[in-house]
Amino acid sequence: MPKNMEDLSIILSLVRPGPLDYVIEETGRNMAEEYVYRRNGNSYEDIPILKELIPETYSVLVYQEQITKLAKQLAGFSGSAAENLREAIGKKKRAAMLKIKPEFINGCLKSGKVTEEEAQQLWDRIVTFGRYAFNKSHGISYSYITYACMFLKHYYYLEFWTAILSNATQKEISGKLWPHVKHLITSPDINLRTDQMV
Repeated sequence: MPKNMEDLSIILSLVRPGPLDYVIEETGRNMAEEYVYRRNGNSYEDIPILKELIPETYSVLVYQEQITKLAKQLAGFSGSAAENLREAIGKKKRAAMLKIKPEFINGCLKSGKVTEEEAQQLWDRIVTFGRYAFNKSHGISYSYITYACMFLKHYYYLEFWTAILSNATQKEISGKLWPHVKHLITSPDINLRTDQMV
């Protein structure tokens, strides 16, 4: 259950193809599931150094900025090299990724903070996560929109659905939205006058 906008942003950022696609071998859970387990104290960091580098998300990659942080603080990349890594992964530039991979692995090993196996696992995780991941500002912006929609739907139910239906196509209304609104609309009744219908 989210307690603040940051929690909501993390939830929205984790339910994206990148975080959902990477499954941690030891647990069989994707990053979203692993985050929940770790937050509740039911799992642990599989790569210990991540506890130090990204403690705010329980060592789970959530935002693109965390890729650049790991590249700089663990692999010794400059700011521009770390940004190039993030961009290459985010835009799926395979040639650039292949060129950066040995630099990243070697940089991690030089730091002495991870084993070769952990460096490889981290690279694989970053690549899969980066395929479709949010930056933090995007996640926070979406969390505000989500919160506003939840508030309006709860406290201004009729107005919320009126706005949704007014901006939907007939196909969307009959295909997706009708089950949610059919109880709001009075069925045609020959015995009711127009001024009696709600």
